[in-house]
Amino acid sequence: MNTHVQTTRLDPEKHQDGVRCFLDYFALSPRRPGTRFLQEILERFAHLPYENLSKIISLNQSEDWNRPRLRLPETVIGEHIERRLGGTCFSLTFYLQTILTQCGFRCYPVMADMRAGRNLHCCLIVLLDGTKFLVDPGYLLTRPMEIHPEKPRLYRSEFAGIELRYEARTRRYHLSTFTKQESKWRYSFYDRPVPPEEFL
Repeated sequence: MNTHVQTTRLDPEKHQDGVRCFLDYFALSPRRPGTRFLQEILERFAHLPYENLSKIISLNQSEDWNRPRLRLPETVIGEHIERRLGGTCFSLTFYLQTILTQCGFRCYPVMADMRAGRNLHCCLIVLLDGTKFLVDPGYLLTRPMEIHPEKPRLYRSEFAGIELRYEARTRRYHLSTFTKQESKWRYSFYDRPVPPEEFL
């Protein structure tokens, strides 16, 4: 069993080349942080697919266990441009956090529990004008969803409806998707920032 761990500290203040490449490729100009600019970023970011193939290829091509366990922003955007690849929820969430941070937004990652286990998914909370919003590249949320303990939220994506609801007993938010036929619980999370060293 391999006991090596990631040694690279994730820092959204770095990776300026990855941010610049994203903005240039999708023809976005930096401007004052706001709801409209946030939504434009999310709409462009949704072009980067959620997938695991790129991670498998990356692990298969290198035995350097000191490399980050997630693919960093420059790699994600470079391989998207060349081969239309995307990334796992961790790679995409860190990349989106990096873009938003360098565009002047305040945001932080949170870990989410799924049916298969704890801390298997991640997403971002964005703070904007005193309001918190959930953004999740893994579920193609092209519009930020406000999170509020007393306000359940419904959102329609291209593929399904999405419901975000707070459970006071556990102090967790729960995200479900639904169609006309069924509703599926997807994950839950605490509104608690995850330190960089615990992000994986």
